[in-house]
Amino acid sequence: MIPFPQLGAPMGSLLIGACLPFILNKVWFRSEKEQNAKSYAAFSDYLGLVFFKAQLKKKPVMIALRNGKIYIGFIHGCNSPGKHDGGGSLYIQPSLSGYRRHVTHEMCITTDYTAILESIANPVEEERTKLESMTQSHDKNKIKDQEQQLKTVESAAEERLDDLKMALSVSDIISAVVFDRSAYGQFNPMFKT
Repeated sequence: MIPFPQLGAPMGSLLIGACLPFILNKVWFRSEKEQNAKSYAAFSDYLGLVFFKAQLKKKPVMIALRNGKIYIGFIHGCNSPGKHDGGGSLYIQPSLSGYRRHVTHEMCITTDYTAILESIANPVEEERTKLESMTQSHDKNKIKDQEQQLKTVESAAEERLDDLKMALSVSDIISAVVFDRSAYGQFNPMFKT
């Protein structure tokens, strides 16, 4: 016997409301890759497609801004890529930055972020290597401790990396291209590849 029969419909609605988003996300959005593809395809502009392809292939992009600044880095997100009316923004992890000279438009790299990015990534790699070597020993306590240490180091690294990411207004971008370091080096012999 149910003590409160009038709660049947509200409880059913609550259960459906709680489960339905998970079910729908599994049916319509099978993966993050597909979600990103739908998002960028909805705007169907070439700038958004460059960002999508670069993010998908994990390749850096070179972005030129209206003020002459240049950023080269990895895309971590873009909203409203097709709306160049100031509504969209781009989230990027810069690895190089610089500017274009006023008269010649020659690109000058002034800041190389790779040293700081490597200093953040190296401790994570060291902890992963330690964990891999410990899996050979079969000591579950040491492995568990090392896994926890790796999570701690990864979390700290992610926080530091997030502090270095920047958001750019899509309306300020005048051009973007997937950046090929070796090709750029061929045109600019002073650039280290």
